[in-house]
Amino acid sequence: MDIGNSVYLLTDHKTTGAGVPAVICGLYQRSARIAIEREEGTKILDVPLWDLLPARAYTAAILRACYWRLGNLGPAREKSRDRSRK
Repeated sequence: MDIGNSVYLLTDHKTTGAGVPAVICGLYQRSARIAIEREEGTKILDVPLWDLLPARAYTAAILRACYWRLGNLGPAREKSRDRSRK
C-alpha cells in the first residue's frame, strides 16, 4: 500500500460501519492515516493496517462471494427446472 491508494476500511464500527471506501493519506509502521468522504465533509482517521484492504482485493473478494453463491444456486435451479418439466 502506498499514499494515494484506494482502500476499504473493514472495521470502524463506531464512526463509519464496515467496508467504507477511503484513500491513504499517510503511512506509519503499523497504521495508516486515511481520508473518508462523508456528507458532512472529509473525515481523517488513523487506523491499524490490518483494518484496511486494497480496493482491488476488496472488489475481488465481493465478486468471489457472489460467484460462489451463484454457483451453489446452479444445482437448485436445475432441479426446479426438471420438476417443472414433469
